[in-house]
Amino acid sequence: PDYINTRILDNLKYYGVDIIELGVQSFDEEVLRLSNRGHSIACVYESAALIKKYGFELGLQLMIGLPGDSLGKDIFSAKELVKINPSIARLYPTIVIKDTRLYEMYLEGSYIPLNQEEAVHITKEMYKIISDAGINIIRVGLKSTDVISDSEQGAIAGGTFHPAFRQLVEGEIAKDMLECQLVEFLCRNVENTVDRESVGNNENLKVVYFCSKNESFSNMVGNNKINKKYFADRFPCVKIEYIIDNSIGLNTYILKEEKK
Repeated sequence: PDYINTRILDNLKYYGVDIIELGVQSFDEEVLRLSNRGHSIACVYESAALIKKYGFELGLQLMIGLPGDSLGKDIFSAKELVKINPSIARLYPTIVIKDTRLYEMYLEGSYIPLNQEEAVHITKEMYKIISDAGINIIRVGLKSTDVISDSEQGAIAGGTFHPAFRQLVEGEIAKDMLECQLVEFLCRNVENTVDRESVGNNENLKVVYFCSKNESFSNMVGNNKINKKYFADRFPCVKIEYIIDNSIGLNTYILKEEKK
């Protein structure tokens, strides 16, 4: 953000650049200071406004789990990003790589990286805020080709890297949406709900259909079918069929009751 000025924007405009993304990382001053980012929050707002004034498409990137970070600070950052209203956004959980200052802090114990569960949960909450505002999230997490994977060159420390991190996040969102609908369904039918002791009789199982568009189906069942396993264990009184319904919107998940 601190590299944006009229001279640079004039040059980029001259050479036909149409998209500019800023590595904001956080809207918390302490996080930026502890991470040695070198820019202030005021600079982010000024740079974003100037980029928009010039007519460029604006993208903002946030990083989750930097030194001094917290869930509250990340939620605040997501909300501030929405206020700026970029066209696109990227969300990256912090990854610790060897031979960096962050890795030294990790070894010293002054920095504790997020574990995978924490990274997914925080990113999920940020994702919902940004996506609900109509901002296109074009990347969630790094691909394996984006990081140094050779153990001799810089193995990753901590548990935040996953090659399908976006699916983990979007799968959690799908699970939350469907679980809310399933609980509501069971509450409406509580008098007929089978208790856990009688689930062995399949004739007593209630049947529901979890539906999504084809492109969202993998998120609905979850990475390595983790959502299917979750619902089977959590709701043994319900038989769930997972089906494709292309009349449903993208990233939308709907429970339909058993057909009469």
